Amino acid sequence: MSFCDICVVDREACPNERPFLHFQQHTEGSETVTLKDRFGDGLTLSAYGQISLLARDTFGGDLYLNIVATKTDNKAVFSLTPADLPNPGVFLGEVVIESNAGVAVFRILCYVEVTESIELTGGTYPLGILTTAEVRMAIMDRCAEDNFLLDNVEFSDAQIAWAIRRPIDMWNETPPPVPPTYTPLTFPYRYHWSLAVIGMLMRAAGLNYKRNSLEYKVSGMSIDDKHEAEFYVKMGNAYMKEYTDWMRHKKVEINMGRALGTTGVPVFGSTRV
Repeated sequence: MSFCDICVVDREACPNERPFLHFQQHTEGSETVTLKDRFGDGLTLSAYGQISLLARDTFGGDLYLNIVATKTDNKAVFSLTPADLPNPGVFLGEVVIESNAGVAVFRILCYVEVTESIELTGGTYPLGILTTAEVRMAIMDRCAEDNFLLDNVEFSDAQIAWAIRRPIDMWNETPPPVPPTYTPLTFPYRYHWSLAVIGMLMRAAGLNYKRNSLEYKVSGMSIDDKHEAEFYVKMGNAYMKEYTDWMRHKKVEINMGRALGTTGVPVFGSTRV
């Protein structure tokens, strides 16, 4: 059973917010997307030709999706069959809008999340893919009721998708390099991965809170509803430190295990990796 969809209406006004499309593995589904230009103005899709949704696990990776949309009420509708969604993950997406002559005139970046089916868990991806719903549960940001002062969720789905992908980049780029190079489809360390995702979100929120913090007085009351910047950054750094400390130890363990085979010391790898 999937988590309920979360609608973040007021975030749609942000022209730089990437669209977020959600599907379920091996399940029929559709997403309706209002497409906008970089200024936030809606596109009149009837004036254009084919609209396609592309998705890849990584830049340069194999193409995961290439779906042509139907157009209705100036919105693009992407309908997928179970065969279109073989693997779960949080993918880099792109909506390509072509002219009637078949030339691409807009490329709108987006995120595509395919949540995992418990029935189909196993095989190539036995450990499970971290999802936006799990992250929301961990930070208690599931719905407006969790944030009665905001009356909304604090983080958009697109922001969480961004944060899910970032710790994988950190693992791959932090020396020493330890093969293989991971992607969100293959990263096996779910617990520490989730800690890093929370850390990324908290630190990003701290920057936003600091930027928008302004104390003012109304009717003798002092108000500063964005004063928690220091707390967010502190908590974000604590989560990231736990992740980076673990990452360094884990890379040492893997390297020692490969060099020595069996050491008998768990932290250095008791089996060959």
